[in-house]
Amino acid sequence: MSRFYEYVYGQRVIAETDHKPLIAIAKKDFNEMSPRIQRMMIRLQRYDLMWEYKPGPKLILADVLSRLQCDAQGQLEEEIERHIRVVESRLSEAKRGKIVDATAEDEVSSMVVCEELSGRETAVEHGGQDG
Repeated sequence: MSRFYEYVYGQRVIAETDHKPLIAIAKKDFNEMSPRIQRMMIRLQRYDLMWEYKPGPKLILADVLSRLQCDAQGQLEEEIERHIRVVESRLSEAKRGKIVDATAEDEVSSMVVCEELSGRETAVEHGGQDG
């Protein structure tokens, strides 16, 4: 979820899973969870998640990153970039503006953007290969 923070934070998100035990775990009382699961649930509390079970074959949008068969990191990065372009192409100008403004106001997000832009400049300087 943290990788898609800027897209899901503040939004109601339906998390579809084919892992039925995860649904039961998410419904457990916090004190009944193991420390590892408690840490995971604490990280997920910042999101407005609604868990929904769907059998594997009924999951229409399978998690690209977990199901993608890649031979090289470059192919994975290209797939991620394509996915980002699709998401961006569906954003209204108003929503895009809100995301840009919120990113500029958030210290951590601003640092991530600066690092990403810095990495791209380094790649261009080195003929397309990162630093």
